Amino acid sequence: MKPHEPEVQTTDPEGKESAPACPICGEVGREETGLHPISPFIEGIKFNIVRCVGCGLFTTDPWPTPDMLHSIHDSGDYYSTIEASMSQVVERPLIDRLHSAVRALVIRQHFATGGAGFWGWLASLVGRRRFGWAPRGLPKGGKLLDVGCGDGVFLLDVRDDGWDVSGLDISPTAVRNARRLGLNVDLGSVEDHPLEPGGYDVVRMWSVLEHVPRSDIALDAVLRLLKPGGWLILQVPDVSGFTPRLQGARWTGWHVPLHLVHFDRGTLERAIRKSGLMPVEFHSASVGTMIGRYPQFKNMIGRMAVFLMDQLFDLLGHGDSMIVFARKPFDGETTDWAQAAADASDL
Repeated sequence: MKPHEPEVQTTDPEGKESAPACPICGEVGREETGLHPISPFIEGIKFNIVRCVGCGLFTTDPWPTPDMLHSIHDSGDYYSTIEASMSQVVERPLIDRLHSAVRALVIRQHFATGGAGFWGWLASLVGRRRFGWAPRGLPKGGKLLDVGCGDGVFLLDVRDDGWDVSGLDISPTAVRNARRLGLNVDLGSVEDHPLEPGGYDVVRMWSVLEHVPRSDIALDAVLRLLKPGGWLILQVPDVSGFTPRLQGARWTGWHVPLHLVHFDRGTLERAIRKSGLMPVEFHSASVGTMIGRYPQFKNMIGRMAVFLMDQLFDLLGHGDSMIVFARKPFDGETTDWAQAAADASDL
């Protein structure tokens, strides 16, 4: 077995799944953190957050079985599978429609040739950390793969901005919904799906890598799929942010058992570098997880308060999520991160 492919243990006699070795350092030892988040999906199982004794990567314990994960992903009301398709058939609340309009402007501002003018700039100013943006110097209108695309809410927007788009998702419900919207979306994961090597200008993994049991294999696959100079746009929850520190086990970003691994900046950077990709920019980018455990924040005033707190946390570099722009090096190009960041700042 190759060194970068630590062996995955089998199911034990009691039917619980054994966690694989750490996908970053290969260590099998874990230590308790004292955190026991409650699953929003499954009752009767006590989940723990444990830490790798080698590199410090946080993981979920007990490790969920594939059947457990499939039952959640395949449920018709799982959040990532219904946003775009539901917008086609129901009149959504005003705040949800505003949310969609701002997202479309942000994406157009950063992915479309010419941007989206003043309104795109304004939407990006307040919403890019929530909806995402593109690295400096990204050529517009290339070929983009969205891994974990749900029913294609991002793909619809970026397709309208001139990109050749396709997606992958492990949920049959999501894939069916996306295809009904005319999107080229396949069932599967980036680790094992037959895709064109070197065929993509951008691979996007938004709130995906924390769901992947073998992040090392997934990032290796991304490296193969990207053209030289192509970009990975990656977003994951950040366990070192102020919100998880304040909320502890009550933080909704643990999202057990769907979130299998839990990154901070150090472990995420190490995982990206191990694959051969070059991390160029890290950004703190909160997504409002403070709302989850507090009903009083779910009205308009509460959401605005959380938004303002998130902006402050992001400015301080300790938001509840992080965005990374990582690039596949050109042949012979240095992979030194400091030099790459300096080059990017000149673009």
